[in-house]
Amino acid sequence: MTEPSGRPSPRGGGWWPLALIALGVVILAGNLGLGLGPVWRFLGNLLAYWPVALIAVGADMLTRGRYRLLVASLAVGVVVVLAAYGGGGGGSQSISISEPVGAATSARVVLDVGVSPLRLSAAQGGGDLIRGTVSQAAGERIERSTSFRDGRAEVSIRARRRAWLPFSWGGGRGGAWDLTLDQSVPTELVIDGGVGNVDLDLAAARLTRLDLDSGVGSLTVTLPRAGGFTGEIDGGVGSVTLLVPEGLALTLEVDTGIGSVRVGSGFERNGNVYASPAAVAGELPAARLSLDVGVGSVEVRSVR
Repeated sequence: MTEPSGRPSPRGGGWWPLALIALGVVILAGNLGLGLGPVWRFLGNLLAYWPVALIAVGADMLTRGRYRLLVASLAVGVVVVLAAYGGGGGGSQSISISEPVGAATSARVVLDVGVSPLRLSAAQGGGDLIRGTVSQAAGERIERSTSFRDGRAEVSIRARRRAWLPFSWGGGRGGAWDLTLDQSVPTELVIDGGVGNVDLDLAAARLTRLDLDSGVGSLTVTLPRAGGFTGEIDGGVGSVTLLVPEGLALTLEVDTGIGSVRVGSGFERNGNVYASPAAVAGELPAARLSLDVGVGSVEVRSVR
């Protein structure tokens, strides 16, 4: 009979330790201010190839686990190559957008971007409430609708997946959505960034409400110079940079999961609530935002 040695047998930790190490490295890089836009885009692209996991599980079952390491290695390699080089992603189609203001005295604009990056600014609309181009990525369709009621315009532009399953994650790479919002119409702005970087220059915009979910990717927002708006920003996974114009009376509530928060000088802090110098002075009109970031860094600073 073999006597136990009394020492625990060495065990491999599986892939969890490696995943935690990788996640820690990514978060640390974000906290150090390194550019992680390509990283978030790459992780988002990985989601497009989740069926490879089903193929790998099936192959493992057929071989009764005898070649599990080989099957897993091949599956990971295939996914990484496809995500990096866009295998099977196809091209994207550019669609021109021009939604007239008409007689609207206020507006609600909804943008559901899908897998494309978004660039949005505000300027004189030249008769258009919103104009520019959007990209229809492979496997997507763009749904647009516009309605008017009691002087209020409702505009919706959404990227929808073409899929036979109701849960299609990821998708082909899309070109950027590049849009301009009319700066003269008071607007409630709703954005779902999905997977992709979001860059909003709203300095000239007249917002009444801002609801933003950036999903996976870096987010940069220049807030309106004029106050009088409220909103919620969900940073999801990725870095968030909030640029606050001097003179904006902003009260900002920040909630972070894993990551760091850096707020520029001049802001007064009370717990997780930050007030800009103009807000501390009680200037009006005021603005109030809540910012929730699951994984990633947050930077808030003033701009002229």
